[in-house]
Amino acid sequence: MLTNSISPPSCCSMGRSASSIALTCSSSVILYLLKLKTVELYQTTSHITTSRPKTTSGQGHQKFTYDVFCLNAMQNDIIYAMKNDGQVVILPLRIVRHFPLYLNWIREKMAEGMEYVSAAELAAACGFDPVVTRKELAITGVIGTPRKGFPAAALAQAITVCLGWDNSTDAVLVGAGSLGTALLGYDGFREHNFDFVVAFDSNPAKIGRKLHGVPVRDVSEMVNLVRRMNLRLAVLTVPKSCAQSCADMLVAAGIRGIWNFSPVKLSVPKNVHVENADLAAGLAALSHAIRDL
Repeated sequence: MLTNSISPPSCCSMGRSASSIALTCSSSVILYLLKLKTVELYQTTSHITTSRPKTTSGQGHQKFTYDVFCLNAMQNDIIYAMKNDGQVVILPLRIVRHFPLYLNWIREKMAEGMEYVSAAELAAACGFDPVVTRKELAITGVIGTPRKGFPAAALAQAITVCLGWDNSTDAVLVGAGSLGTALLGYDGFREHNFDFVVAFDSNPAKIGRKLHGVPVRDVSEMVNLVRRMNLRLAVLTVPKSCAQSCADMLVAAGIRGIWNFSPVKLSVPKNVHVENADLAAGLAALSHAIRDL
């Protein structure tokens, strides 16, 4: 059992250069996966249904009212969620990874004045099979019109609700070095209602300051402060030498989702989800992929 007696590490700054980091829709996927509200995995599937919005009739058109649900757990590429009526719903992880791509493209086209979007256009823009895209969009409950497509505004709103981005999420950052500071200043997170509320570091030169409006506190305060603030999401940007000890402190504080930028595999309980983002490994894979081009 982890307690407050965990000793804070002395190396919470990561000095990686982040000038070339492009945080696009991939970060959006990670943020969704980290929105873990509770920790119990369901042992029964008797109440599992597909998630579709309820439909009510309006004046000459259809209105959609969405059952609000919170993310519960992830297991075997399936997202388990709890609706407000107590039912469990499921979303395949594939859809969770596709929806942010759809949403970004739809918003871009809406800014250009587009009012309707076809599944074929959307699939082509994102590099997917149109049949797959149509099936995935059906989950939103938005109905398209022949030869016109889906109403863009309604589809964007429905995808936003399905992803849970209509609710704000607060997070903590551990490691206010070059990479951590860049993440704190990335405006794209706010587009998805994701806000850093506090950062922690062991560097006396950073402690007590504000970086992009976010206060930096001493890492020794982390367990008590994160617990008092009831935070559930953390972004870890520290050297591998102290990544595990920082993760232990976050788990002790009640964190349930960690976006890990440290090049180390973290050991965490089953009720804590970790998304790894090893930048060096990603660059190496890209370098290998372009050799034969």
